[in-house]
Amino acid sequence: MPLPMQYHKLHEFTRGHKSGITALSFSSNGNYLATAGRDGHVCIWRLSDYKLLHTLEGRSMTLSLAWIPRREDTLLCGMQDGCVTVLSFDEVGLCAMALPGHTAPVEHLAVKDGMLASGAHHELFIWADAKLKGWKPVLDLGTPPKNSQNEAQEVVISSVHWTVSRAGESLLIVTYLHHGIVIFKTSNWTHLRAIPNNGNIASASLTANGRTLVTSNMISGFDIYDAETTASLGSLPNPAADVVRTVPVLFAHGGNAIIGGSTIGEVHVWDATTSRLHQVLLHADGQQVLALSAHYDAPRDRFLLATGISNEVTNVFAVLWCAESQRHDNTSQIWRVTAYFRTQIAVLDYRIFAIWLIVGLIAGGVARITFSSDGQAMVWNKL
Repeated sequence: MPLPMQYHKLHEFTRGHKSGITALSFSSNGNYLATAGRDGHVCIWRLSDYKLLHTLEGRSMTLSLAWIPRREDTLLCGMQDGCVTVLSFDEVGLCAMALPGHTAPVEHLAVKDGMLASGAHHELFIWADAKLKGWKPVLDLGTPPKNSQNEAQEVVISSVHWTVSRAGESLLIVTYLHHGIVIFKTSNWTHLRAIPNNGNIASASLTANGRTLVTSNMISGFDIYDAETTASLGSLPNPAADVVRTVPVLFAHGGNAIIGGSTIGEVHVWDATTSRLHQVLLHADGQQVLALSAHYDAPRDRFLLATGISNEVTNVFAVLWCAESQRHDNTSQIWRVTAYFRTQIAVLDYRIFAIWLIVGLIAGGVARITFSSDGQAMVWNKL
């Protein structure tokens, strides 16, 4: 079913950071937005009024963000110094705890059911939630399989995702810049499947149901796969095909939309069901949009998208976009039509009342009506 909605700009975030954005993420229920900047700041924004609740001024830059599922008070931050920082907060206070683990910058995080997967360059760790003692790394999954075409290439993780197979088996999907896609069975942490890739994978996103994976191919555009079998489901062209890009990609709208980041200020929204370009979200010329996050606001039946500007010097750090579903748009239109007719009925009632008032006054001898010489003007005269 084609996408029926169009995004419009809802808010621009112009403070909280001194430099561009490295990552951003909506909380589970969409009440908060976390933004991480090149200046080392992590900001927590309350979206009901866009108030900046808290700012963490870290000693190291934050490169990745992940909220604890079904909670809105705990955020995990992947740091440039190899630590994972746990942020806990409420409306009045913020607490931070740094957990050492990696020897490389932590660029990717994924959380599910008390387990954390973290990707830091070539290091792929699994962490367990030790509750009061914090998260503890419990497993190093090593490096991916290599072949003659990529054995000399540097191992760089480009995304990590938890999912469940159609048979109900827990899986971990990992993409690599030069080494394709690897799927792990989490029951014994063996490789279920590994496939090479013809282009460099800069980023990847998984649908909410875990069935479909889209990768940002630095050479050709965006490639779509069955997440379990890795069978190709198609591709989307690169809007700037002559430019080798390292841009993020994101599934949204229940897997019906694919959103691609941009190095030229143009964020493209694709209809995943028709593979057609649906909309271009224009940013200022030269703005590099290298961070994306999406959320469905169920109570208000609307879709939210946050785009992060990564330029070192920028006046706008992030933009919040909103798209309302067709059903909501139709409901709004019905209310507008209803309001119009209510207004017309009120005017008609007023006119009928005025006519009856005039008739009553004349009948009671309180007033009389005379006409001007042209027969058009009506003049009231008291008796």
